Amino acid sequence: MKNFDIIKDIDGLRTIYRYCATAEDFQVANPMVSATQARLALETMVKTVYRLKGWQIGERASLLSLTTDERLTAFIDSEDLMKRIHYVRKIGNNAAHASDGFVGRRESFFAVLNLYYIIGSILLAWQVIDTLPDFDKELIPQSPQPSNLAVVPQTEQASSATTQTADTAAKAVKESSDAQPTTVDAQPVVNDLSEAETRKLYIDLLLHEADWKVSEHKGEIIPRQAGIEIEVQGMPNESGVGYADYVLFDADGTPLAVVEAKRTSVDATVGRHQAELYADCLATRYTCSRPVIYYTNGFETHLIDNNRHSISLPPFSVIVQNRLLIGIRNIHNYSQCAS
Repeated sequence: MKNFDIIKDIDGLRTIYRYCATAEDFQVANPMVSATQARLALETMVKTVYRLKGWQIGERASLLSLTTDERLTAFIDSEDLMKRIHYVRKIGNNAAHASDGFVGRRESFFAVLNLYYIIGSILLAWQVIDTLPDFDKELIPQSPQPSNLAVVPQTEQASSATTQTADTAAKAVKESSDAQPTTVDAQPVVNDLSEAETRKLYIDLLLHEADWKVSEHKGEIIPRQAGIEIEVQGMPNESGVGYADYVLFDADGTPLAVVEAKRTSVDATVGRHQAELYADCLATRYTCSRPVIYYTNGFETHLIDNNRHSISLPPFSVIVQNRLLIGIRNIHNYSQCAS
């Protein structure tokens, strides 16, 4: 039995089920395969929505363009669900095109979990399924059964095939349901990941996309890496000590940037004051200019540069975020130590 068996016997959804089931089967045994299959399932489901809504799918439309289209975001009508959609997309892209080992069991589990609630929420909107049971991680096999191997390569041909699969799926949905949903009622995600763990998954991915390796151990300072829970002396509290969520270090070990993370359900600006305190203390300790400040809830990100200018980055403005994060590695006036 699998979590995705909720769609196993639905006519027209067999290929989507195969992608989903393979992602679930390989989540532990081969996270890279799992992530690519989750992305294929997502792409097919998104294209199915386009077909059901009567929206045109361009011949060269990418999953990024489809998922950032204002019509889709208005239809999904949930920042949390959109955040999960982009996570599956990004992790799948990384697994398909990168060989740096970033996608592990933690990332593939989160991708499969998110996929389950994405597809479940959409199919509930069209009344294809009546209920969506809580995701049960105990159903994920520790090793895939030979009879379940149904790996579909992440190729141009496979991507184009998702459009044909979406045509079949949309036709089946229309034949079985008269529903005409205007928005999706995003289902609450039930799992045993803590809020902090969930937030870290999102932020680690953003840093990785910007070519930052995140240190594995708390408090570890390694040049050209993002340290986690870095001790900061001189804080205005009883102990005089604080711990920055992330500090991005230059090649000589000086801090380039501070990233303060807050709960995903909280306005990102709540972390601004804390981040500024960390940055000021680090500048004093290292006798250098104040590090660039990022404060984020994993969805919405803000930046404060050395001129105290605050920039609000729109959700999933990947190009903007990457240029800024990568740029601070090379723009020395952001963090030029005093000689």
